[in-house]
Amino acid sequence: MGTSLALSGSAAASGVGAFTASTMARSAEISVVDDTDGLIGLVPNPDLSTVGLSDGELQFDPDINVDSIYQFGAFVEGGTDPTPGTFDLVTAPAPSDRSGDSSLRSAFAIANNTANTKQLDCEVGFRRGDDADTRVFFQFHDDGSQTGSLLTANGGGRTLEYTLSPGDHVGVSFLANALGVSEPENVSVTLSISANAT
Repeated sequence: MGTSLALSGSAAASGVGAFTASTMARSAEISVVDDTDGLIGLVPNPDLSTVGLSDGELQFDPDINVDSIYQFGAFVEGGTDPTPGTFDLVTAPAPSDRSGDSSLRSAFAIANNTANTKQLDCEVGFRRGDDADTRVFFQFHDDGSQTGSLLTANGGGRTLEYTLSPGDHVGVSFLANALGVSEPENVSVTLSISANAT
């Protein structure tokens, strides 16, 4: 005659999922990529030699002439003209359109390459000598509309908040106005971008 053995108990007594030993391995691969391919991408206009990647970082460091105006990237049609009557501003209907990357008319684009909506805080810092008169104007645009302007003036800075959905981008163009400047000047402009989940 056979013998049967019955084991019984309750989860409360033995513990749910209790075990004596376990080993698990997980791996993570982190790639450091250039600014174009980052989670928040900074994509330069390939047609502008003064805006590009240097060691993977977006850089713009133009030397402009005294008593001159230089524009980098198209501004949106109907947007704010920082030099009315003194300069023929180059505009486009949708300068940030990247339906084919070569069609980008902005100086560069800020792209949300993540799966989440991001709140961008874009801050322009501006430093110049006490006697410097050069001004720099940044325009942010999304397709056919001007979403905000940052005008650096009087040694101060400006901040713009912008919400960027997954896969979307905003174009940025800028203009340096050195009209009336007859001597070399050192002007330092920094654009800082912070991104947070909304």
